[in-house]
Amino acid sequence: MAGTYIEIGGGSGGGSSGPQPWQHSVATAAALPALGDEDGQLVYVRDTESIYAWDAGGSTWNQILNGLADVSGPGSAVNEQVAVFDGVTGKAIKASPVEIDSTGNVSGVADLTASGEVAADSVNASSYVQLPVLTTVQRDALTASNGMVVYNSSVHLVQGYVNGSWVNLHGWGA
Repeated sequence: MAGTYIEIGGGSGGGSSGPQPWQHSVATAAALPALGDEDGQLVYVRDTESIYAWDAGGSTWNQILNGLADVSGPGSAVNEQVAVFDGVTGKAIKASPVEIDSTGNVSGVADLTASGEVAADSVNASSYVQLPVLTTVQRDALTASNGMVVYNSSVHLVQGYVNGSWVNLHGWGA
């Protein structure tokens, strides 16, 4: 045996003992035989620790188990892009617009909701909060809610949405 063949059930293929599903193993998926022996034949691929099944109807080998990973995703994934589960299988992943670079900077976040305390790094003097910079026309096109804060570039003031209307936040800006 030594990891090359796995035997399940009895018999040597066909006959009254039933088919022997495990025929052999191969080093790589590229080394799979061009044709399988019978529908449902299983072959172990050693380099990826995967199992492929022969589909006689489709004349193709289908990977049914990837032993090196329990998630799968698109080959178009981008380095530093955050992967999210597809929400259907619990194992397949898909790309998201959010990226985290090697220095920890996050980009691509459309909305951010936080519960609890959010603090800036007080050790790093370059830490700051950038308010959305909008013109009055852009600000008025928002579906505003109480507590929103923007920098209005038309009047050069920081404004907040309070009790259903935009107000200048005194002590900020000109």
